[in-house]
Amino acid sequence: MYAAIFPSDMPQSIHPALASVRVDGGANIRFRARADRTHLADLSETDGYKVRFPNAGGAAEAVIINTGGGVAGGDHIRISATAEDSARATISTPSAERIYGALAGSTTQIKICLTLGENARLNWLPQETILFDKAHIERSLSVDMAATAAALICETVIFGRAAMGEIVSNASYMDRWRIRRGGKLIFAENAKLDGDIARLLAKAAIAGKAIVISTTLHVAPDAEDRLPAVRDILSTVDANAAASAWNGMLVVRALAQDSQSIRILLTRLLPLLSGNNLPRGWSS
Repeated sequence: MYAAIFPSDMPQSIHPALASVRVDGGANIRFRARADRTHLADLSETDGYKVRFPNAGGAAEAVIINTGGGVAGGDHIRISATAEDSARATISTPSAERIYGALAGSTTQIKICLTLGENARLNWLPQETILFDKAHIERSLSVDMAATAAALICETVIFGRAAMGEIVSNASYMDRWRIRRGGKLIFAENAKLDGDIARLLAKAAIAGKAIVISTTLHVAPDAEDRLPAVRDILSTVDANAAASAWNGMLVVRALAQDSQSIRILLTRLLPLLSGNNLPRGWSS
């Protein structure tokens, strides 16, 4: 038995004592190609974030670990990763990230910045983000890539743990993506849910009662060529999913009422698009 409880579960009277306890950290990773292999060129870790490198063979793999076990309101997280010319790397997490309920007026801010040089390949494949009731999060993802580079990005958000009977009835979620290729903006998207998120997701025009939302974006010279194979995979899963491709990009969007359906989809989809096995943490 453990006496510790999650910050989101603490009595309101305890909250003021935690108001000054905030995370302001993250990680900065740089990969460099040398002699046909990719090596770690630089790494910095701050405020509870650690990066480990499993010996996966082939392309370099980094696993970002949040030793705090989750993120709370007022935390500021910045993750930046660079794949220099011809470098090939995958970045993942060992488990789902949890966004806990926030103090009144406090918001979790997460910034992800990816940079890819000529002929580089970078796969950003974290495991799911779980949003708890009363959570408030603003997340941004920016990618600056060379015209010859390839980026694979996958983000999945779970709004409450269905198996635990959780309902996200009071929260806010803001997600902002900006992708630039050769200095030109090619993909821009904002997603926002605020208030009674469970009620919003139940609407047919938003998610049709789904509580899991997943987006996979593949930007590469051959991305459009993958569309037929991707659609074949989508036809084999229970998730409500669709794919489209244009202008050197391929996008897969999926909705489901349980995380397992999305998980099955991604375990089939991501190896196809990345050309590698799933990151180690996905199978642990």
